[in-house]
Amino acid sequence: MPSNNLNLLKVALQKVEQTPDANRDLEASAELKRILVGRIARLELVRAIKVADAGTPGNTEIVRLPLTDEEMD
Repeated sequence: MPSNNLNLLKVALQKVEQTPDANRDLEASAELKRILVGRIARLELVRAIKVADAGTPGNTEIVRLPLTDEEMD
């Protein structure tokens, strides 16, 4: 679902950037773009973290190495 939201936000940003409107308030348009870019960035960050977490071993996959000579016996 976050991927779908990400795509929707990107499309919305493109439409705002590509649709000329003489009646549009430039300040409001800039604020809308800032909000969209921020949300896109957050969703991309969440996706990157999930991908990174998927590549790291879980607790059951981590092998504990002995720290002292006594633990080796």
